[in-house]
Amino acid sequence: MNTGFRAVLLLFILSAYCMTAQARDGWVPVRSEGPTTLSVHAHGVSIVVKIITHEINNGVPRAPSWLSLALGCTTTRYPCHFTEKLSIKVNGRSIYIPGSVTCGLEDLDDARLKTVNHGGMLILRGGDTSESYIAKISFNSVRVKRKDIYSPMEPSFLLEETVYHLLVVK
Repeated sequence: MNTGFRAVLLLFILSAYCMTAQARDGWVPVRSEGPTTLSVHAHGVSIVVKIITHEINNGVPRAPSWLSLALGCTTTRYPCHFTEKLSIKVNGRSIYIPGSVTCGLEDLDDARLKTVNHGGMLILRGGDTSESYIAKISFNSVRVKRKDIYSPMEPSFLLEETVYHLLVVK
């Protein structure tokens, strides 16, 4: 066997192992720049989520830039990974995402998507050190219902909650 073939074979085996490990626990790394797409199909529900992030130069430790602070970047990661947009499709239809859903979701590490009661839940882990967090975004086939923030130090203790209500104006 030549060296090139061995290298390709080794890369194939390693990539298959990594995909299996990723599928086993369900966590997908979120890119620091560009789109990250997650999808799940279960119990008659098909969900596709796209997270779009950008790297922002947030200065240097102890001297963060004013722009990064205004955008909500943490001051523990350089550059900051800013969450620009979140899109969710349930059974092929886009749902409305309020702007406040992405507020505070900077420096994302990884994400997990699951179906829940004819809708879904997007679980995000992000931040760093004392500014780390777990965000759970619940939605149905029409809209986002809530965003809950937890500390990784105490994942069962709710730190912050935002509840979104449907208001029909006639």
